[in-house]
Amino acid sequence: MKTYAKLIKRIAEVSKRRKKIITDLLTFSRQAEVKFKPLRINRLIGQTLSLVKHQFRMEEIKLVKHYDPGHPRTLGNAQQLRQVFLNMFLNAINAMPAGGRMTVETEVLSEKRMVAIRISDTGVGIPKEEVEQLFEPLVAGSGDKGMDLGLRATRSIIARHKGTIGVASEEGKGTTFTVRLPVR
Repeated sequence: MKTYAKLIKRIAEVSKRRKKIITDLLTFSRQAEVKFKPLRINRLIGQTLSLVKHQFRMEEIKLVKHYDPGHPRTLGNAQQLRQVFLNMFLNAINAMPAGGRMTVETEVLSEKRMVAIRISDTGVGIPKEEVEQLFEPLVAGSGDKGMDLGLRATRSIIARHKGTIGVASEEGKGTTFTVRLPVR
């Protein structure tokens, strides 16, 4: 069981990381011209997960990966999409203070020429009344103002990539974010 001192230290660390991520996301979302290149989504997600893998161990979170074997590609900005996925991974970690499981899946939706990226957690979930307004200004999930700014910037970046983001959540059971990006 974690001591109060460890919990306070963890909160301070998460707050510092969150502030940097939000600042980076807001900076990226304001960029006028973004250079897009062909990207392998599975590789990009793997690189981003490697940035937070130690947190999964520290927080007793099991990571499950199911990647489409077709190695889906999209046209995009790797740095911006890494920030999107990093923000989503950190939100999932923060939603599971007592540990749990995060699942990352990719799937090519050939009929729609899209790749779907699903990030699911077994965390606390988001209240139903907040889900519908989650991407709106000054609304945040579970009282986390950092999530508000991060998700607004995330949606902006995904829209710039001609993609969409959706969320399904149930309190006490977890949350799934689904990002859809065009297949190259």
